[in-house]
Formats: sequence, structure tokens, C-alpha cells
Amino acid sequence: MASFEELNLGPEVVEALAAEGMETPTPFQAGAIPVIARGNDLLGRAGPGAGTLVGYAAPLLGRLVGGNGSPVCLILCTGQRQATELARSLAPLADATGHRAAALTGQWNQPQRA
Repeated sequence: MASFEELNLGPEVVEALAAEGMETPTPFQAGAIPVIARGNDLLGRAGPGAGTLVGYAAPLLGRLVGGNGSPVCLILCTGQRQATELARSLAPLADATGHRAAALTGQWNQPQRA
């Protein structure tokens, strides 16, 4: 794949990725995005730098429909640090699609985003 546009992501997601400096999908992203965008489940394995967050989140955010202030997606993490980092990393893409990302653990890590 030469670009995220070719993966049929929404223009707001493509623009958010470009704003983060991402113009070309990694091999993992090129394989994962079409699968998730079609509504299929995906269990993937990749190493550091493979772009797994974008590979999973970009097509998922394009499929979510707002819940009138209610959560519409829950992502489970192994710990507080991972949840916080995921919320911080996901926030620009979530904002671009009209969603919010928050980390919920023993305490509200980012209550301003909830």
C-alpha cells in the first residue's frame, strides 16, 4: 500500500494521521486496516514500531457511531501505564473522528477526556 487513502480510511482519519507525521502505512497496518474496516476480528502480532495502535484504532474509529455521551468502545490494557499511554496516543485520532479517549484504572488518569 502506498498511502492510508488507499486503505479507505475516512478523510478525517487520514488528515489526523498526516498531522502526526504518518503518510505511509507499515506492513502491519496495510494488512490489519482492511480486515478491521470490514468488521472482522483480528488477532495480530507485531514488534515495536509496527504501528499496531494505528492498525487497530484507525479503522475502528471510522466504524464507531456516537453513543449520546455513552461509551461506545472499551479497550482493555494490562496495566495503568499501558492504559494511560494508549489513551494519550489514541487521543488525536479519536478527536479527529468526534470521539474521546480516556484511561480508566484505579483512578481517572485523564478525566478531561472522559
